[in-house]
Amino acid sequence: MPKPVGFLLLLTLILGGCRKEEATQVLNEEDILETLDANLRADDGGVILELEQAPLLFKAATWPCGVTFDTSLVKKSLAFTLEQQVSWTLICNEKMPIKMEILQTGSWQLNRKFLQAGSNAQSNLVMSQLVTQDHYVINGVSFREGQNLLTRPAFSREYTHSFKIQFQDIHIRKVDKTIASGQATFNISGQVKDGKAFNQSGSLVFHGDNTATISTEGNTYTISWN
Repeated sequence: MPKPVGFLLLLTLILGGCRKEEATQVLNEEDILETLDANLRADDGGVILELEQAPLLFKAATWPCGVTFDTSLVKKSLAFTLEQQVSWTLICNEKMPIKMEILQTGSWQLNRKFLQAGSNAQSNLVMSQLVTQDHYVINGVSFREGQNLLTRPAFSREYTHSFKIQFQDIHIRKVDKTIASGQATFNISGQVKDGKAFNQSGSLVFHGDNTATISTEGNTYTISWN
């Protein structure tokens, strides 16, 4: 028996509404990239800022070898606040500084055009080439984990995220404390509120001009920072 036109129209509207609602419960590639970009950029308080501030702790004539020091660091702008407790230990060989072990823990708050984020922030870094060569070299790992609100013109999404990045031979210029070269691998995952989980891995190559190339899921993107 044929269904009444009114019934079919109502069913179409219901199914269409379900599909539209479902579409707002996932993060697409652009949304994940927005989150990744924010977690990286120095001018958003991302992990690149942690790399660039690490050399500022080294003062060979001031810190004795083998002693752990700590301080509080607060970085702020109109877009972000990064508050961290930082501890560091200078490792020496016959009083010659060889490397510095740096632990940074704290919190990160971000409020930019499409994204609000709040997370913990932790990094474990080892910086070498302290008194030789023109560059410091940093290896280690950084973590961010917290809550996000992504707002687009047509919808908004709440979701959690966990971000881990492993740095490999990041060269920092001693003259101006900027990144000269290096690479990293990362994973970003999370859960959309009342929606689907996401999980994405990739790599990062630093070019030395405040830009880097992200490679993930077969695609490449360029990010830049000030």
